[in-house]
Amino acid sequence: MPGGVEPLISATKFSHSGGNAHRRASRPRAAFSFCVPGVQLAMNELNGAEGNLDWIEQNGLKVFYEQLDGGDEDRALTPVILHHGMAQSWFDWQDVGWGDAFGQRAAFAIDALGHGRSDRPSTREPYSVENRAETVIKVADACGIDKFVFFGFSMGGRVGFELALSHPERVEKLIVGGMHGLKPSIDRRNLERRIAVLRSSKWRLVERAVGAHRSEQRNNTPEALALSTEAVLDWRGADDRLQDLRQPTLLFCGANDSLLEYAVQTAELIPGCDFVELPGTNHAASFYTSEQAKSAVRQFLPH
Repeated sequence: MPGGVEPLISATKFSHSGGNAHRRASRPRAAFSFCVPGVQLAMNELNGAEGNLDWIEQNGLKVFYEQLDGGDEDRALTPVILHHGMAQSWFDWQDVGWGDAFGQRAAFAIDALGHGRSDRPSTREPYSVENRAETVIKVADACGIDKFVFFGFSMGGRVGFELALSHPERVEKLIVGGMHGLKPSIDRRNLERRIAVLRSSKWRLVERAVGAHRSEQRNNTPEALALSTEAVLDWRGADDRLQDLRQPTLLFCGANDSLLEYAVQTAELIPGCDFVELPGTNHAASFYTSEQAKSAVRQFLPH
């Protein structure tokens, strides 16, 4: 470990095929010197109870994002872009203190389409994993960020795999929590059950299942969440492409997460992947309460 610090979490490194397995920014927002030339995106700022959210426009749809509040930032460190999971929003990252795991790195959290303050299209195509990956690139461009660390949790993890493979020149490091990169069809029964619940009077159960508390403040709508889940099933997966990942990758998953087996299989396919199993932890807890997960991220990102 850097500086001779003894690691708090032991990570399993999969090196079978070679290869190699950020503190928050305060206002005013940094103007990064590596601005991407020729990019003109619709941007605005919305002042609200949850902060000052910027937005980009993608195919006529608004996607909001926020720079996490925090202390002094070091512009020499690569920024982090964050993508939440199903039924969450950008505010979850700040609310549970994830920014402390990023050291002095600027961190930008996206409200994915169908979530938070972003638009909720009525067809499933805009919710595709591939489209969400392109959203990340547009947000990075709008922030003037060339290369970045990407951290996706749950649904955001699938976006991360697609993003790192389709835009390897932009992703410096990849962090995925509580998700695998295999074809979603392997979990079709559970995903179809979720869609059925979302299209019933009990749809709030989905929020509870993923740990999204204070549901009445989330602006979630059952149809947007159902379409988001249907779009997940459309994704081809990354099974046959994971061996091409060359970015340093950290994958963590709770020992009590139903996706653990698939996460382990994914880590075994990624050259040099650092894999951390979180003892006694379920899917939601790996995001909301696990200090072990945060410690693993701190160790993965030099400060």
